[in-house]
Parts: sequence; C-alpha cells; structure tokens
Amino acid sequence: MKQSQATRVRKLNLGCGSRYNSDSSWENADFSGRPPRVSRVNLRHRLPYKPDTFAFVYMSHVIDHFPLTRVRSLLGEIYGCLVPGGILRISVPNLEISATNYLRSLEENRADPVRHHWHTIELLDQLTRVERGGEKAKFLQSARSRLEVLSWLRPLLGHEMLRHLEVEPSSRRPIGLLKTVASAVLRRVVSFEASGERHYWMFDEVSLGYFLQQAGFRQVVRLDWNQSLNVEYLAENLDSHEGYEYKPGSLYVEAVK
Repeated sequence: MKQSQATRVRKLNLGCGSRYNSDSSWENADFSGRPPRVSRVNLRHRLPYKPDTFAFVYMSHVIDHFPLTRVRSLLGEIYGCLVPGGILRISVPNLEISATNYLRSLEENRADPVRHHWHTIELLDQLTRVERGGEKAKFLQSARSRLEVLSWLRPLLGHEMLRHLEVEPSSRRPIGLLKTVASAVLRRVVSFEASGERHYWMFDEVSLGYFLQQAGFRQVVRLDWNQSLNVEYLAENLDSHEGYEYKPGSLYVEAVK
C-alpha cells in the first residue's frame, strides 16, 4: 500500500525561505509559503504539528529574528514534535565571530575606517536597521564600484551576499504628492516590520546551548557546516552551496531529544 504524505515526511525545514529540499521526506515551511512545495506557517504562532512527528528539524538563521520569549517557546514546541532521539539542527549568525572580528578590526584597521565600518555593520546592523537591507545593503552597493574595497570584501562574503554585489540597485520613480509619499513610507515600514528581516538577538555557543537545554534537549553539540549527527542530512546539506559554506560566520548546533 502506498504511504501517505504524512507518513513519508520525517524531516522539517522551518523558515526555509527559498532554500528547501523538494524530496518527499521533507516538509518545508515558511511565513510566505508557496504550497504545495512550501507550507504557510507563521512561526510567531504555535507550531501546527503533532507530537513525535519528525526525526529531524532544520532551522537556518530563524530564531535570531524573534524575541527571546518566542525563542524559548518555539524551541519547546520543536522538542515536542520531534520523536525520541530526534535531532534539531540550528544555524545562526555567530555572535562570537562577529564580536571577535570587530575587536580585531578596532586594533588592525585604525587607518582604514571603511574596512572597520564593515565589521561594525556585521556586528550591529541587523539589530538596528529600520529598512530593508539596512547599512549592509548601502555598503555593498557602494563597494560595487570600488576595486580597493572589493579586493578584501569578496573573500568575507558567502554566496548569498555575493549576489548583492552583482545586482544593480532598482530604479525608483519620483513621487510628487505628499499624501502618496506618506502612504508609500507607511507601506515600506509595515512591510519591513512584517518581513522578519530584523534580528532581535544574537547567539554564541554557550547561550544557544543554554536555551536548548532549557527546552529539554539532552545532548547539544557544536558542529561545522559540513558535519552532522544525521548521516542522511550530510547528503542533502542545506548549509552548503557548490561545496562551500553558504553563510560564512554562522554557528551550527545540533540537539538531540
């Protein structure tokens, strides 16, 4: 007898965005889902999954976009929907790396304020931005025509950020009426706040492990982007692109129920 979709799905990609595995063993979920490949799930609300449903749950750069109150409850809900022995894999921006690079830059780049500004952006921008892209987008846009900046910037960027150097900024038509301008600004603000782009918190190995243990996980292990406790995941690695790390500067942790 043919297995049902619910029976075959054993892995969950939460907050997948545009990066997901279309194999039937995965369920992909995102706020702006595109059924049937990606289910629409609002992670601000309680997860819609039954207990003991998944053997593997994956989240890449997701929990850093929520206040800590929601992070705690979300990790508890994930714990509940995992089978005993199931694995949660999380990647987040690594606060330790960002802070270390900033402090090193403070010593090494006193005569190069442009380079130091980049490391300051990496540490603070997504916690403080009030519009899409923030200071990082402005920096990348200006760097496109500055070869002396590109020479040291390119090796620091992963595949996702490198794309921003290749895309021309969109042209905008001037808006004449004050009412229209106000309406456009309001739409931009609402759209930004709903986008989930801003970071509410940053994690290091110690703090992320602490929250996972609070949620009930019995084993927490820090791994590299090309390592996993789940052998099957290594063949499907969503943290890589063409054999390289997709988001350099990330922290990778797996926790076992």
